[in-house]
Amino acid sequence: MSALKPIEHPPNANPLVRALCRFSYGLAVAEGAGLGFCLLALIFLATWQFLGRNLNNVSVPFPAAPMWVNGALRHSVFFIGFLGAAFATHAGKHIRVDAVTRNLGGRVRTVVKLLTTLLPLLVCAVCVAKGWEFHDAEQPDISQLDEVIDSRVGSLAIPFGFGLIFLHMLVHLAVDASWVVSGQEPPPESHGEATDLFEEAST
Repeated sequence: MSALKPIEHPPNANPLVRALCRFSYGLAVAEGAGLGFCLLALIFLATWQFLGRNLNNVSVPFPAAPMWVNGALRHSVFFIGFLGAAFATHAGKHIRVDAVTRNLGGRVRTVVKLLTTLLPLLVCAVCVAKGWEFHDAEQPDISQLDEVIDSRVGSLAIPFGFGLIFLHMLVHLAVDASWVVSGQEPPPESHGEATDLFEEAST
């Protein structure tokens, strides 16, 4: 079982690329911690809501979950999904079609990856911009906590999630460009590694 690692950059990479790799790694660690926290909170709040509804129905006293729990449960699914997607992007385990690139040489594969990263970067940038526009549009004059979670916190999921993915892809783009400029042969996968159960099971 391999642990999460920083993205591998050329030994002679400039300080900016090194700093970006450290930043992406730190962000991935925070995303992993955020995933764990969100999952625990989701389980706790769902259990609280379930017990409150069902025990009170049979006249067993139990504190009912507040109204804001409904919105928190609904929107936490989106945040968990985006955190997982951003974490996978750093680790190089996101969904990608590599039937061609896996058969290419090291430097050629890096150039192809560099070029094919540009379109997802553009898509992420558009999604961040449109998501933020949607967030700004969803700003009614509200004061109740459940309404704040529903209209303000929940609408942040799209720009927040795509923003994280954009940052990780930008770092990968910089590292791939650094490998191409360096003229050195990149490693088989110059991405941070996470556990790959399928690869380990086949060895």
